[in-house]
Amino acid sequence: MNRLTDIASEFEVLPPEAIALTSAQIDRAMQLAQPIERDTQQWQVYLNSLSAFAFEQWVREWASDLKFDLQSCSLFQSPYSAILGAVSSVAVGDFQLCLLPMGCLRNRQVSLPRAVIELPQFIAHFYVAVEVMEELNMALIRGFIPYDRLQSYLEATPLGAEADWTYSLPLNWLEPNPNDLLLHLRCLQSYALPTPSSLPTLSLSTIQAQLSPLLLQLQSPDLELWEVLSWEEVRPLFSCPDAIAWLLAPSQLPTAHPTLTQLAVNVGLWLRDEMDELTEQLAWVLLPAFDLEAPGLRSPIQELHGLLQQLTTEGRSIPRVARSAYLDFTLGEQSLRLYVVTWSFITQNEMPVWTLLLILGAPPNAKQPIGIKLLVEDRERVLVEQTLEDNARERYLYAQVGGTLEEAFMVTAIADREESITFPPFVFQPETNPRLPKTEA
Repeated sequence: MNRLTDIASEFEVLPPEAIALTSAQIDRAMQLAQPIERDTQQWQVYLNSLSAFAFEQWVREWASDLKFDLQSCSLFQSPYSAILGAVSSVAVGDFQLCLLPMGCLRNRQVSLPRAVIELPQFIAHFYVAVEVMEELNMALIRGFIPYDRLQSYLEATPLGAEADWTYSLPLNWLEPNPNDLLLHLRCLQSYALPTPSSLPTLSLSTIQAQLSPLLLQLQSPDLELWEVLSWEEVRPLFSCPDAIAWLLAPSQLPTAHPTLTQLAVNVGLWLRDEMDELTEQLAWVLLPAFDLEAPGLRSPIQELHGLLQQLTTEGRSIPRVARSAYLDFTLGEQSLRLYVVTWSFITQNEMPVWTLLLILGAPPNAKQPIGIKLLVEDRERVLVEQTLEDNARERYLYAQVGGTLEEAFMVTAIADREESITFPPFVFQPETNPRLPKTEA
């Protein structure tokens, strides 16, 4: 009874400018939301759709002279509609508008997605708050704010970013009279929108590799995407729509164990003289066990053997059972070679662990990669960060990390011009564990 009373009282105070949603509009909104697997994103697309259809109806009723285009908006640019939390790129005349949909407004706050003010493809001339009362099949234009004024307010009164990739915008920042918006659209001259720094373009395979350590959380129906990925982690995904579509379809995410072999370099197989399919596709070359008779003084195995001998004389312990591989690649105009050496053992506490040794430099006859950086991370933090300085005696960067068999390590090479490449995570998951030596007491 209380719920019915609440709805009835809302209906009683609705102003005459409230927009009645038609059954055709509601059906269309449900059709657009239906393909989305995640419940939260499905509901968001439903609200986005209703706000867009209500706003279109309002403009066509009160400003039929204005050219209106809804077909190019983000609502029909799957998968952005499910993750954006707004409807961007709504064209009215020469202006770009962004609709900010919300449920029944109770806390005097408007949810403002960071993407629509920080990413150039979503920035608008005007931001319009549309309250959607889905129980009543009604909507209401709650106010608007021009982009330049919004930026001024944010500079004067910075808003704390929410964990769900949004800001909570005070409702009193908006101009409450929607008729003033129509006046601006009719009378003002459009202007070029600012273009903040563009996002780095990442491939789907690169993004899948970077996120593979988080797949268990991303698959969980109990976790929202923003509970797994920070804004800094999700921001680059907006340069790759396929990556967002991949994230929004949990049923298409690989299961945990295939992930370790399909989306990561599984160095555990090297100890068995095997390589997984991804490692072969990336053109890694598995080196034989340290064979001092290998021909060619400049061959990779001989070069690596010399480097490891040097590390041994400096006090590092590298067992003879260690296995290695290398990859030649280009970063910018620089030819580079990455050696990876791995081994495993049992600790005194009977815990199996593994080690990853990385050596980054240039192949023979290539120029020394001055300024190159080597970054190694686990799922929580940066573990190693090395830079090859101009006055360095060494031609290579070295990094060594280790952990339990469940741990994965991300490796990134960064050129002096900030060009970078992130390799698929390195994991140690042999199908059958070899006999592991114990550490000496």
